[in-house]
Amino acid sequence: MFKHIVLMIIASLVLLLLSHWCAIGLHWFGVIHHFIASKLSYIIAGGQIGNMIRQTLALMFIPVAVTLLVGGIYFSVKHRQLQGIYTLFWVLWIIMATCLISHVHAS
Repeated sequence: MFKHIVLMIIASLVLLLLSHWCAIGLHWFGVIHHFIASKLSYIIAGGQIGNMIRQTLALMFIPVAVTLLVGGIYFSVKHRQLQGIYTLFWVLWIIMATCLISHVHAS
């Protein structure tokens, strides 16, 4: 328990020191999401359901791509599955969802 508290304090300090760069990273997550959603508009028809499908696929693209890339590199080196790969996917998805929610409420 003590280790977790110390790690949380260190992570909070690092986040505060690097908050400008974190904001830039979150901005680029939003830019990539918008780019993917706009490119999917050529494939998926418009309308309310089409827009929902496009936004969902765009939201899933970055976590899936990063997870596949990291997992593939790890598997090619170690020849076994990366432990916690699903955790990586969910953490990236939560970051993307938070970025999109904060962008919607900021507009």
